[in-house]
Amino acid sequence: MNVVIGCAALGGCTVLMLPPAPATFLGGDPPLPHRDEGSVRLPATAATTAYAAVLTEAVPRLVGVLEPVPEVCSYTATILAVGAAALCVVHERAATTPHCS
Repeated sequence: MNVVIGCAALGGCTVLMLPPAPATFLGGDPPLPHRDEGSVRLPATAATTAYAAVLTEAVPRLVGVLEPVPEVCSYTATILAVGAAALCVVHERAATTPHCS
């Protein structure tokens, strides 16, 4: 990965993905499109997990760490990305499941 492109991608993710998630955890309701039912904290957790996956994958390669570390970080980023996808699926299933009243 080119250092300039990697830094630009990390900067873009930081500006777009990171601010709404802590605001949601602190009780705010960021002006993002979301459904009325269900909590917005689960998608915020998924976004934070996806951001952690991006950081885990990109930072060691941009810094130029020696070989065994980027491979381990790549596996860790894959696990984090799968976890973020699973959180999105759980949120979607919870919104479509009929509730008993």
